[in-house]
Amino acid sequence: MAVVAPAEQIAMASATTVTRSAGLAAGPSVGTALWTTLGPSAPFLVGGIVKIAYDLTLWCMFRRVKPPEEAMGG
Repeated sequence: MAVVAPAEQIAMASATTVTRSAGLAAGPSVGTALWTTLGPSAPFLVGGIVKIAYDLTLWCMFRRVKPPEEAMGG
């Protein structure tokens, strides 16, 4: 939230919450499908891969963005 303009923070929080809620709602169905078709370890492997991809995507998008308090102080 620190890298988003104050006027955009509410919209950003809403988008994050909706995305997280959709993932939580779909998770059990997707996990069950993976478990039954590929085996018991598949949901854990896919979950780990998705988490790593998410983290790397965020890092690539924001690695050069500094929060306003850091940009002004240094």
